[in-house]
Amino acid sequence: MPLSEILAIAEEYWLIAAGAMVLFVFVSHYLGGRKRRRSKAIRRARHARKRLAAKRRLLKLRKLETPARQFGYLRKVNHFIFEEMILAALEEAGFAITHNQRYTGDGGIDGRFQLAGQEVLIQAKRYRHHIRAADVKEFAEVCHRHQLKGIFVHTGRTGKLANEIGRSVPSVDIVSGQRMLNLLTGSEFYPMGTKGNNVAALKAS
Repeated sequence: MPLSEILAIAEEYWLIAAGAMVLFVFVSHYLGGRKRRRSKAIRRARHARKRLAAKRRLLKLRKLETPARQFGYLRKVNHFIFEEMILAALEEAGFAITHNQRYTGDGGIDGRFQLAGQEVLIQAKRYRHHIRAADVKEFAEVCHRHQLKGIFVHTGRTGKLANEIGRSVPSVDIVSGQRMLNLLTGSEFYPMGTKGNNVAALKAS
């Protein structure tokens, strides 16, 4: 076979291969984009369901007559819904809030709100008994890395060691017991030692 024919055949195969490669890249990009968009849509729908459920749970919580029943109810709520309940209650109280884009892989931050023009980090924990002091310490380290204050909201009991860690780190406010119920039931809530200050002005800052 003459060399010219061989080169012509090779060129034809090369064009076919190049076209196939372009088609493959295009299809992969198209399908990958569709998958990412579908994943985001699913995540948004999931968050919307959790936020709606959180508002329903807040209404039910506020109908319970005693703190004991309220704590018992909160300790059974889905953890992600508990996070959304805290954010919803903060928003109802007039604080500007920021939701996470995902529930997992959040780096120890379950949301944020604004206080006196500064972001405040939120971590929410459901406990049946005493909280783990290590959890408070880890959250304090997260706040330190971000150079921000934070509230650690939990349904358990704050033991001596956890209390000591909380007191030694002014940037972390442990919110539990009646203070947590005040927040979730719509009573007056003073985060980060703001009691006695003009909280309405701090919310608007």
